[in-house]
Amino acid sequence: HQMSLHPWVLEVTIHFPKLSISGTIDLKSVLTSLGITKVFSHEADLSGITEDAPLRVSQALHKAVLTIDERGTEDEGDTVKGPMALTLAPQVKFNSPFLVIIYEHSTRSPLFVGKVVNPTQQ
Repeated sequence: HQMSLHPWVLEVTIHFPKLSISGTIDLKSVLTSLGITKVFSHEADLSGITEDAPLRVSQALHKAVLTIDERGTEDEGDTVKGPMALTLAPQVKFNSPFLVIIYEHSTRSPLFVGKVVNPTQQ
């Protein structure tokens, strides 16, 4: 990716590794520990969903996936466009372990937190 930080600032070339991170959380155990247990029992009242036979939740899972791939990130051989074309663009390479945090500003909450490491190295 190339990004321009400010109109008068030189473009920066950023290299991310191709990666996919996923994780699954068993929400049943989390919700049960918070005291939300009735929905998992025969006492559950889910009549707002259906009037059919008594309904209860048997399993609750949350899966999160973050994928970064090459789409739209073709390397242009370190060429720099613009008035400073004779200067090489600074490069930021994410080639060692790093943290990824996707943060939602209006609620001030992290939506995704992950640590990226090379899985082939111990």
